[in-house]
Amino acid sequence: MRHLRQLCQLRHERNERTEALLRAIGMEMEARTMGISLTPEEQFALFGTMRIGGNNNEDWLAINGEADALLRTFAEAHGWGAPADGEEATAIGERHRQHLRRWFYDCEPAMHRGFGELGVSGAWFASHCDRVLPGLFHYVRDAIAANAARAGAA
Repeated sequence: MRHLRQLCQLRHERNERTEALLRAIGMEMEARTMGISLTPEEQFALFGTMRIGGNNNEDWLAINGEADALLRTFAEAHGWGAPADGEEATAIGERHRQHLRRWFYDCEPAMHRGFGELGVSGAWFASHCDRVLPGLFHYVRDAIAANAARAGAA
């Protein structure tokens, strides 16, 4: 029973973190919809109490720095003509999946594919990618899907 209670408590804590993350993402999306772009320092001021990989300004700077570097790397691979389902692009897709796992939540390959598809319906991720390079989102989405397929995700 003690073990089951601990598992239950861990699940509740994880659900609370997920809910907090969803609220923070919603706030960020709303700010961007209104044309407000938050700096990492402003994001920390708003969301800093959340425990997403930590709760300090250095973490937010690291999260944003890694995410931007990954998008630039995708853009470079696209510029070289690397196919989205090739070794280079799917390796970057895997690094993106690991970034999400490290900072936000367990992101299995099938879930990561869903993250890429979210850009089609949600538009935020697509516009974020396309700020780096117009049309980059489709390449990123396809590389994520190819990486998930290589991992055997249904």
